[in-house]
Amino acid sequence: SKPLGTRFAIFVLSDGLYLVQGFTEDRNLLADAVDFKNPRPHVPRIFMYAENYQAYFSTPRALIKIARFLADFPGHKNIIWLSASFPSAVLPSSGPGVESLSSNDEIKEATDTLARGQIAVYPVDVRGVVVTHVMARPENGAMATTTDSPALNASYMTEQEIAHATGGRAFYSTNDVATALIEATEISGHYYTLTYSPSNQNYSGQLRHIHVELN
Repeated sequence: SKPLGTRFAIFVLSDGLYLVQGFTEDRNLLADAVDFKNPRPHVPRIFMYAENYQAYFSTPRALIKIARFLADFPGHKNIIWLSASFPSAVLPSSGPGVESLSSNDEIKEATDTLARGQIAVYPVDVRGVVVTHVMARPENGAMATTTDSPALNASYMTEQEIAHATGGRAFYSTNDVATALIEATEISGHYYTLTYSPSNQNYSGQLRHIHVELN
């Protein structure tokens, strides 16, 4: 149901990043790319059923690769990012003596690269409405409860962070993925671009606070 005249390309992230279908307006070619019965290049069958085993490949790095691919296309571009497994900005460690792994630097590098390429990201979380679990376990002779909701909330926050930083919108905790796709396509068709030429030539890499007023 994509709008007429809208060009899409399809990437798949598994053991690496693959371009399954290049940019096309042809709905049939796009439908064939997600049909695992199609003899031409298509999304693997396992993607339609469950999260499959894959060698570790950084998701922000995948976004950077896509951004570099899109950089040579003129004008505004959008990435509709469908996944059931979004990274968290901070990944906890199972070892009590080992510090948590932070991917904040990678996420910032990804959002900077996307912004330079005029690319907005629309994360679509295909897990739907997730029910978190409360678990009880003995701790120091008493029963203590834990929950997996912090990990889920951290994932949602990353989706929001990347969408907000690039001018997109995150869709999560909804079972209506089709409507999310339609809204992402429609919203992304309306945008404006601001440019900024700094007078301060000290490029230290630090954030600068810019105030913009509109009538």
